[in-house]
Amino acid sequence: MRQLNQRSPGTIRSAEVGIKRIKAAGVVLIAVGILALGVGRISYTVHKEVVTIGPYQTPVETRRIIPLRPFGALSILGGLILVVGGKRVQVLRRPRRL
Repeated sequence: MRQLNQRSPGTIRSAEVGIKRIKAAGVVLIAVGILALGVGRISYTVHKEVVTIGPYQTPVETRRIIPLRPFGALSILGGLILVVGGKRVQVLRRPRRL
């Protein structure tokens, strides 16, 4: 008769796979964050014609900038939380030997 505290081998393996996926997602987030910190920003230009009177047109070019540094910092922080949290869950879920 199985005790309530024991888990079947299938649930232990699936938990280990889940922990590995969490760690892998954390590593990917850290890599994306480092890349975003390295690039710093993305800029692009929007062309828009404001006034058109007959053959005369007045185009306006607006340059827009998207800062990536805050997203990079948050990505690194989230990745570290996932990696450290994955290790912590692994320590808490160790199977007990009877």
